Amino acid sequence: MSDRKDLDFYKPGQFLADDEQGRHLRDMDFHQQRKLRQNTYWEGQGRHQTTMMRLATEYEEARQQREARVEYGPKLLALEYEKRRLDLALDVEEKRQMLRALQGRGPKKTQPNNDLVLQALLARREQLEADGIDTSAIDREIEARR
Repeated sequence: MSDRKDLDFYKPGQFLADDEQGRHLRDMDFHQQRKLRQNTYWEGQGRHQTTMMRLATEYEEARQQREARVEYGPKLLALEYEKRRLDLALDVEEKRQMLRALQGRGPKKTQPNNDLVLQALLARREQLEADGIDTSAIDREIEARR
């Protein structure tokens, strides 16, 4: 035995006892400690698998994007250029139409077909006469259109 009695009382793992976790582990029996270690191991494995699946998914998405750029990139650029060109032409034409309308040179409003209007007026006059209502206003319009 040594001269120092305090060294005789140290046991393996006793230095961990000063730590809160060490006290917790010291109070557990063997089976509880083993179960805790297994749970910690499997949780770590689960996190590892989740991370690996996320990385594999990201890699696959990046690979597909690259393949799409290689295959469809030139076509896409040509379509984007054509769209920009047509949008510009449309904007120019819309502005021209607005200027024409403001200057009074816009498209003329078309008059309705006189025959169709006369037919509608005659049909309305017949309805009003059947109901016994005065048709003098419609008669004047019909005479003006003939």
